[in-house]
Amino acid sequence: ARTLVHVERVYPTCWQETGRADGRVVTRGDAAEARAAREWEANRAALLERVAHDVRAEAEAKAAAAGSSSGFGGFHGGDGFDEAAERRARDALDAAGLLERRVRRAMKLRVSGLRRVGPDGRVDGPTGAALLTVFDAHEDLASVLVEGSRHELVDATCGGRGGCLELTAGRKTRWRSVTPAACARAGLEAAPTPRRLAGARDLGVGGGVGPGEEFDAVAVLLHAS
Repeated sequence: ARTLVHVERVYPTCWQETGRADGRVVTRGDAAEARAAREWEANRAALLERVAHDVRAEAEAKAAAAGSSSGFGGFHGGDGFDEAAERRARDALDAAGLLERRVRRAMKLRVSGLRRVGPDGRVDGPTGAALLTVFDAHEDLASVLVEGSRHELVDATCGGRGGCLELTAGRKTRWRSVTPAACARAGLEAAPTPRRLAGARDLGVGGGVGPGEEFDAVAVLLHAS
C-alpha cells in the first residue's frame, strides 16, 4: 500500500529499549539514552570482572590443592575465558539482563494527507492528522524528514489507539520524497491541521483540547507562596 503524507511536526528523536528482564518498553531522549548506555556498559563490565575474579580464585584453589603453581585453569593468559568460563560468564550476564541490549532509534512525526485542488484553486478543510513513528531511520532519511516536506511511503503499517490514527514505518518501508511541483502537477495540495493559541484553562476538563489532539507547552509559570 502507498501512503502520501505531509509532515506537520517533527518531534525530538527518542530511543526505545525492548527485551528487558522486566518486560517493559522504555522510551528515552538522547541524553537519557546516553546515560542508560553508559550505566549498562559499566554494570556489564563489573559483572564480567566479578566472574573473572571467581574463575581466578577457583583456579588458584585447584592449583594449590594439586600442589602446582603452573597457570590458572579456565583462563588463557590471564585475560580470555576458555569455553567453560565463557559459558559461565554468558549465563551470569543472561541472568542479570546484561547479555545484550536492544535499543532502536525512533522518530515521531505528526503527518496529514493531501487533498485535490478544486476548480477555484482551493482545497477543502484539513484531512486530519496521524502520528507516524519511524524506526531505525538512517541519517539520509532523517535529514529529509523536516516540517513541510512530503513523502510517499510504501508498506507502512496502520493502526489506532484512543481514537487516533497511528502509522509505523520500519526497515522494510520504502520512502520517496515528493516535491511541491510534483504535487501541483497531480492537482494535490497539503491540508495541514490549523494551529491556535490556547491558555492553560483550555487543557482542563471541558477545555478546547480533546483526547489525541496536539498542544505545545511554550511556558509554564509556577507560583509558590
